[in-house]
Amino acid sequence: MTQKYTEMKLMENAEAGEVNAASDSSKESSEPSWCETYWSKMRGAGESPPPKLPPSFLAWSFLGAFVGMSAIGLIHAHLMLPKTHMPLLVGSFGAMSVILFSGFKTPVAQPFNVIVGNTIGGLVGVVVHDVLTALGLGSYVWLASALAVSLTIVAQEVTRTVHPPGGATALIYVTTPLVQHLGYKYVFCPSFLGAVIMVAVACITNNLSGARTYPQYWFPSEAAEESTPSNYFMKFLGANAKPLPAASPPLAQTWCSFLGAFVGIGTLGLLHTYFVGPDLHEVLLVGAFGAMSVIIFSAWKVPFAQPKNAIIGNCIGGLTGVCVYDLMGSAGLSEYIWLGAALSVALTITLQELTNTVHPPGGATALLFVIVPVLHKFKFAYVVTPSLLGTVILVLVGCITNNLVSQRFVKPACDHFAIENRRSKGEPRVTRLAAAETAQLRSAGCYKKLVVSSDVCILCMRHSPGNVAEAAEPLKVLKVQERPSSFGRGCAVVIDLCQQAQDGAEVKGVKIQGVRSFRPFRHLKFWVLEPCDTSQV
Repeated sequence: MTQKYTEMKLMENAEAGEVNAASDSSKESSEPSWCETYWSKMRGAGESPPPKLPPSFLAWSFLGAFVGMSAIGLIHAHLMLPKTHMPLLVGSFGAMSVILFSGFKTPVAQPFNVIVGNTIGGLVGVVVHDVLTALGLGSYVWLASALAVSLTIVAQEVTRTVHPPGGATALIYVTTPLVQHLGYKYVFCPSFLGAVIMVAVACITNNLSGARTYPQYWFPSEAAEESTPSNYFMKFLGANAKPLPAASPPLAQTWCSFLGAFVGIGTLGLLHTYFVGPDLHEVLLVGAFGAMSVIIFSAWKVPFAQPKNAIIGNCIGGLTGVCVYDLMGSAGLSEYIWLGAALSVALTITLQELTNTVHPPGGATALLFVIVPVLHKFKFAYVVTPSLLGTVILVLVGCITNNLVSQRFVKPACDHFAIENRRSKGEPRVTRLAAAETAQLRSAGCYKKLVVSSDVCILCMRHSPGNVAEAAEPLKVLKVQERPSSFGRGCAVVIDLCQQAQDGAEVKGVKIQGVRSFRPFRHLKFWVLEPCDTSQV
């Protein structure tokens, strides 16, 4: 029997107009206000983080990052810089390494996003710098930084090529006078060429592991059924995985991404220019925050973007960069910049995976300290400012701006680890889902309890407020979970629907009204259902 899953679709409640005015007014009076809803989002979705990784995964991540950054560093030192006077080693490749070698299954790690998204970042950075200079605003670095990153996000979302290091590539250009003489050459090298090299290394090293296949797809088109390539060279063709919806947010939300990035980077730039720099003699605005802005304000669904990962992961990057630079100096190896770059990024990835706080900008934070001489004088203060302080500011801005859009409360649509096929004694087989279905079920909050057999599907009750989930076909209830003890306002319609259903009952046209209470979602239960024989319905 061909495996089939019930598809879940979100749609506006078309039946709202059929409800009488008295009923509408009574419902509205019981619903929380916009302010109550907004502030309740600050508590978070209450979801569990991704599972910790086995040592073998860490080893492959370290190897890939070390080889990738070594390749970039050696080509930079022995080919590009001496012969073309064009730098190849820039901070954004630290973030790119974390994405390609740790989060290689995420949409932002696929070749099309990596190459196009990073090239867009380089182009936007050059254009913004030239336009502001022509307008006599070149001295306003905070404005150039905010515009470069926020416009990069807009361009990436419009082209469906969201890639966080592209934000760092743009920010590095407008804040680094040493590369601004390159002009539009910067778009080719390092933006385009470096991304191509990193993708090539990722294909070679990731596919050496039997548990890894990179890329998942080459182009974001509708893919065939996901498959596992049979040998090493077949892996280069991709796993035919369907692109996940988290690759780019809906264009209707792009204004929120722009606003968040502009406010976040603008705040860092103003504090850096008028307070942290002149008064504290520290640095606050570094290229890594360009990548962090793309993650927090555009790719906000992924585990990379969650506060714990952002704060701890970036601090790990800052600390690792300082330690590697000091150790290289003590060993008399400070002239081997490529080695310091490779070690700082590879060790950052390893420590982030060990602590379950993978955050790509942490790789950029580590790399920047090693390769930017002006940062060396800050030593371990670099871990506090900018690594910790800058991250906290962006996370706070993310909480304020992202939650302005109700749909942005929904828990991450995917994480960067797949559900593996496995059998355990006395338990049903856990089936590998297609990428889009996995993302859909995870976004509904049932990742931890996902058990699917050949003819059983799961219908969850957790959806965005104001939306309706409708089953695509008649369903039979196999099990109804008990009502949890703590529910807030707005959940009555869900509870009533559960209480009306009994084990073994058939339910046609199941519709579940989206609820408006957010905190109780961490306790929200779901049904386990199976398709009915439609010929008998």
